[in-house]
Amino acid sequence: MLVECQYWTIIQALGIVNIPHNVVKLLQRKDQLRVLRENVMLIVRDYNNIIVTIDDKERSLFKEHLDMLDRIIDPGIKRHNWGSNADSFVYACRKECQDVFLNVKRFQNNNQKINQEFEKISRTTLTSIQKKLYILPDFIRQQEETLREKEVTFTASFDKISLEMMSTYELFINRTSRIQSEWLKFIHRLDESLEKSLKQSVKNTLLDLGKHIIGDKARGELVPIFKIHTILDPNNTQWKIIHDPAHEDLKSSIQTFNKKIIDVTRIIPRIEKIFRETRQGKIEELKKELDESEKNGGNTAQAFTKAGMRPDVNYQNLSQEEKETQWKARWELPRPMEERSEYQVRISTNKKIK
Repeated sequence: MLVECQYWTIIQALGIVNIPHNVVKLLQRKDQLRVLRENVMLIVRDYNNIIVTIDDKERSLFKEHLDMLDRIIDPGIKRHNWGSNADSFVYACRKECQDVFLNVKRFQNNNQKINQEFEKISRTTLTSIQKKLYILPDFIRQQEETLREKEVTFTASFDKISLEMMSTYELFINRTSRIQSEWLKFIHRLDESLEKSLKQSVKNTLLDLGKHIIGDKARGELVPIFKIHTILDPNNTQWKIIHDPAHEDLKSSIQTFNKKIIDVTRIIPRIEKIFRETRQGKIEELKKELDESEKNGGNTAQAFTKAGMRPDVNYQNLSQEEKETQWKARWELPRPMEERSEYQVRISTNKKIK
């Protein structure tokens, strides 16, 4: 429109058209309007930057964040026009957009760290077999020491996963039941990914062990790794041949060791179980802080806000039983923990592992 009006000023000099007064006033404010338009476009770009950054599953988790952002922007769209001074509106909207964007990036960065630990677990080989001849007891002892070291590695990775998971949950802990339901779906996906990583680690280890024992069939290589002493039994007149260790002892030892490889995964509990336990601890801390604020006459409004509840004065007048009921209704998760076997059980019964 401003470009069109600019051309009117040129042809006005030729006497072809007379510019209306309102258009003259518009041209006098062109710099102000240009700045206003750029400010509005800053909000548009900030908002769109959030939308293109998140996928559909993340959008479901951040739905309440986005709805709140929409409610902040919507009054400005209805209230302001090109004659308004929208500086405060622009500042408030951009601040909220930045906050939501930073929360999205925090979620994505934490999720990336969790996936890195999954990848680290899946690439872990639980044994350390060298190309040399072993005496069977020494082989079992050395590999069991390696298994104990890998247990420490698994525990460290799981601790990092749990830490990042709970750090991420801070973004959603005060959200409604709908968002909690979406978060439980996210936890379920983490559970499946961790189980898949542990299973891959066990599978790789068993394949590696099998390759050393029975050779590399693809290359046709057969490199023995056990020392077997073969002697003639001096007490047998038929000159009976004795193998030490015997074939059955060797087979039994390897089968027992295979089970120990799978048993390493027993130290990792289900993610959802740890999440629920840690969350319950946090909620109990919030409740304790709220009760102490009420008891000591402190800033109950702040305590209510931190606990994700409205500072309702009637709450203070409720009986203890009624308070417990309201508190449970506020913090109870949408569904109980799903009954699933521990990782070690599911891996040990998996067809590919067996």
